[in-house]
Amino acid sequence: MDNFVILTDSCCDLPQSTIINRNIGYATLTFQLTGKEYPDDFGQSLCHTDFYQAMKEGHVIKTSQAIPQEFYNLFLGFVQKGIEILYIGVSSGLSGTYNSANLAKKMILDQYPAAKITLLNSLTGSMGEGLLVLKALEMQQQGKSIQDIKTCLKKSIKAFKTFMTVNDLDYLRKGGRINTLQYALGSLLKINTMLCLDQEGKVGILDKVRGRKRAIQHLVQSVKENIINPTEQTIAISHGNCLEDALLLKAELLKEVKVRAIQLGIIGPVVGAYGGPGALAVFLPNEI
Repeated sequence: MDNFVILTDSCCDLPQSTIINRNIGYATLTFQLTGKEYPDDFGQSLCHTDFYQAMKEGHVIKTSQAIPQEFYNLFLGFVQKGIEILYIGVSSGLSGTYNSANLAKKMILDQYPAAKITLLNSLTGSMGEGLLVLKALEMQQQGKSIQDIKTCLKKSIKAFKTFMTVNDLDYLRKGGRINTLQYALGSLLKINTMLCLDQEGKVGILDKVRGRKRAIQHLVQSVKENIINPTEQTIAISHGNCLEDALLLKAELLKEVKVRAIQLGIIGPVVGAYGGPGALAVFLPNEI
């Protein structure tokens, strides 16, 4: 069996219990709230409920990508033990974190030319990234080779679909994830903006609908139109501390699309700083 480890970053938004129980190594992004810096560590330093309440109260959130040294420290111990690395990272269209991983890889290879490090750009984030990590771990437990896992994930990333809705585009505008024109077109009274991630893993505006129920139905329709082999797919829903809406979306999807399973999770602080309270996202890995 290949001797390799699967790593990720804190934007994968997997449940804290999964990260701890499965001992998943990750690079940590950070965020600032009321002048204090916190690690994005799956709610261990600041619970998600308190984070979203602070956003509702108008506190400004600033985020920082994982720096190259963070990845260097994460990679080094495995490389020194001769363990091959497969890192699955947040979309380069959403964060500079993937670029930091690339820089760290070059630093490592300068010192250890024989090191084997593969970096996969998920072109998504939150539970979408998390689904890819879980798939890789599942295949590893099945005894699959690292090459088989890389081949499978690359196919999934190519077919992956991410759809979302937000209550307020201002968080995305302030974070530089959409431009001023996109913000102006989308910011109409009582409008829910429907978004997607494009083939470069960047945010794009799909549509605008009035009312939360219509936004949820739009997400359901997007899934129906884009999912491949639904009964064989495990998909995911992430939410910005709006569990009731997430459960409604889950129920509608199970009724309308009949997927194999749906993972449900809350959006962590670094991703949540751009989606804001009330954000809803659905992720389709479309495994072939």
